[in-house]
Amino acid sequence: MDPTYNFAERILQVVGALASIIGVFYLARIAWWKRRLTWSDSLRTAKSLLTRIEAGKDTWDPEVVIGIGRSGGIWGGWIAGNLNTLPFGVVDVKYTKVDEKIKKIEFPGGSDVLDAMLEAHSEKKKMLIIEGATTNGSTFKEFKSKFDEKLKQKNVDYKLAVLYKNPASIETKIDFCGLEGPEPWPRKFPWHFTDRYRPYLRDIFN
Repeated sequence: MDPTYNFAERILQVVGALASIIGVFYLARIAWWKRRLTWSDSLRTAKSLLTRIEAGKDTWDPEVVIGIGRSGGIWGGWIAGNLNTLPFGVVDVKYTKVDEKIKKIEFPGGSDVLDAMLEAHSEKKKMLIIEGATTNGSTFKEFKSKFDEKLKQKNVDYKLAVLYKNPASIETKIDFCGLEGPEPWPRKFPWHFTDRYRPYLRDIFN
């Protein structure tokens, strides 16, 4: 038998084995994230976000925190409490599927919430807007579209923060991020505790 043929065959066998190992590793990694992303993971990410916000206090020190949606309510409250118990409010968010490619993003009562916070804390001009996780930045983008003018009229200097930022999130600049990832992006986060919690946006609109 041709020695060259034997060598090529062995090389192909090795390459095939390596490809199989890599495939198994990748599938295991996906399964691990789906199974193992826990509240403890999220708390560590929140601590990382808090550290980054505190590290920038010399140039920008938040005075009010606004959470976006339910995850923003959870982690915005945590961040606000651990930044010397800052004033905190929540702007709800509603997602409606219009067609296969378009989703409508609304903030029911959001204008009233912001008005109340701005009136109650008129002397505080630095506002941190926070969401739990962002896939492509569309929620923040729509928030800015709806409320940027209102906030600028009140001379509010606001910045955006998120615990988990999808690497594909390019629609909006995010100022503070706890973690860019995880990769692969999990189907659910720990706060999606029951099936009654709406599936994550990627699953709703894809």
